[in-house]
Formats: sequence, structure tokens, C-alpha cells
Amino acid sequence: MHMFADALGACVEGWPSKRIESVFPTGLRDLQHHNRGYGRYTDDTQMTLALARSIVQLGRVDAGRVAKAYAADFDPYRGYGGFAQKILGDLKSCDADWQSIRNKHIPGEGSYANGGAMRISPVGIAYRNAPAAVLYKAVKDACACTHTHPTAVDAAFVLAAAVGWLIRQEPANTLVQAQELRASLLDYLMGIACTEGMRQKLEHLSSHLVPTMEVAAEKNWKAYLTLGSPLWQNECQLQLELSEGNEFQIKADSAVAAALCAFLHHGLVSRGQTLPENAIIAAVHYGGDTDTVAAMAGACVGALHGYASLPERWVQGLENGVLGRDEALRYAHSLAQLDVRG
Repeated sequence: MHMFADALGACVEGWPSKRIESVFPTGLRDLQHHNRGYGRYTDDTQMTLALARSIVQLGRVDAGRVAKAYAADFDPYRGYGGFAQKILGDLKSCDADWQSIRNKHIPGEGSYANGGAMRISPVGIAYRNAPAAVLYKAVKDACACTHTHPTAVDAAFVLAAAVGWLIRQEPANTLVQAQELRASLLDYLMGIACTEGMRQKLEHLSSHLVPTMEVAAEKNWKAYLTLGSPLWQNECQLQLELSEGNEFQIKADSAVAAALCAFLHHGLVSRGQTLPENAIIAAVHYGGDTDTVAAMAGACVGALHGYASLPERWVQGLENGVLGRDEALRYAHSLAQLDVRG
């Protein structure tokens, strides 16, 4: 789900939500050609695959091994951010210690952007039964070479915790169950979030979500996703508030909150009630950093519903080969075999 959502969001990365609605009035539901090619993923998935491989090979997260894996796969064509390009470029071209290179390029507390959270789902899978403190340390190590700011680490921690928690659940069979699942997940995340900013966003999300029954009543995505739909307008307004009024959700806690907003509106109920993949479509239609927000929402959808929930047309459209669709699936299976608790 993460890989497809990344590739779908890449088709309209940087577009404002109104432009996406205008060009795709019935919803951007399938891959389009973009500047990297049809079905091709971005740096979000490339770093996620590198992190997954590092965890599978060692059986746990190790900051140094992870940094080397990121550097080995680094391809600037995928669309890396400025600091990440400098750090990974240096790591790939010389044999210097990753900590000295990071400190060379990242001033002060480090980057608070969403690049750590965008790749963190493999940690959530492997550490799904770990205590919160153990998970936090693993997340911090997975982000360490590029993102050290408390906001960036905490947002990645919350997303990894959400992925791990959702793997242990079953999709809701009724709308009442969906409401209960939604409340339980938010209570759990609010209880472990470390920064005040992340907690406030989760609390705001909890207080302003559109009721599940109202969302599910709109079976027709075209009817839900129109300028005249009050439900969609309320959802978009909530996402904008979570993003602090910024249409491009670069700040890590804003991006994670936006992804959770899409997932909690559309991704909890079994396919008999709604289509869970609508969470990915909604995340893309929020606009802004569409590949990253959609990838994080997709990670949550995949954690709860599994690979089998992907529409076949989505699977077939993804790039394959080295570090492609099939290898991502193998990593997912291997991560699921791990159960790191300490």
C-alpha cells in the first residue's frame, strides 16, 4: 500500500487540492504518467525499502547499518529533499562516519520535516509488540542520520506505533465497530506521543473527525469528493487545520496528522462497507506533499487490511524489477516474521 500510494501521489506532488479536484473531479484513483515515469515511486519508498532490508538482514534497527543502507540505494532522481541529498550523497561518495556527515549538514536540533516519518513503517511492523520505549529508540535510530529534531522523531514514532497497533487489529465489520476502533487508536497514540505539538494535533483530530456513519453513507466517491460536498469540505478543512494552514505538509507532525486524518475517515471498515483504499485517494486529494502523506496513509491501510486488499490494477501498475514491487513484498513478508521486543 505504501509503495502504490507513493507512486499515485507522485503524479500530483506539489499541486494544491483545488487543482487536483479540478483535473480529477471523480477522484484520482489510478496511476498517471509523471516526471519519473508511470508507476514509479519516489524517495519515500526508496528509503523505506532500504530501511526494511537493513532490519531484515540484522534482525533489528541499527543506526549505522541503516545509514549505510540509505546511502547504498540513494538515487537523487527519486526526489530527495535538500539536506537528505547532501547527507546521503556524502555517505555514498566517501567512507566517513555518518554522524560527522549529519552534523556537517544539519544545524541545531536538526530537521523537523517529514522525511523520517515517511519511511518508518518497517520499524512499526518489526517492533509491533515492543514496549513504547523500545519502539521509540528503534525509530530514533532509523531516523538518526537525517532527522534528529524532537518533532520529526516523535511524528515518526507515532506513525510506527499506529502501524504496529493496526497490525494487531481486525478491520471493523460494522460502522459502530469502526467508531470504536478509531477511538481506541487515537487514545493509544495520544497516550504515547512525546511532544506537545503531536499530542495537540491528535486531540484536535479526535474532536473534529466526521462521524464514520456519515462518511460511509457516501458510497459513491464522486458524490463525496465534490466541491459541493459538505463532508469532504469538512475533512479538507480539518486536514488544513492539522497542517497549521500550510497546504504543503512538510512539518513531520502535520504530515502524520494529515495521513491519520485520511485513514481514520476512510480506512477502518471492511470492504463490505467502504473501500479502504479511499483513504489513499483522500490523502492525495488533500494536495501538497501528496506522495508522502498518501504513503503514510497507505502504510496504515496496509497494516490493517493487508496486501490482499490492494486492487489488482494497482498492483500490476507498479514498477518492478530490482527494488520494485516483488522485492517490497518479500521484505514485507520477512518483516512480518520478525518480532523484536527489546
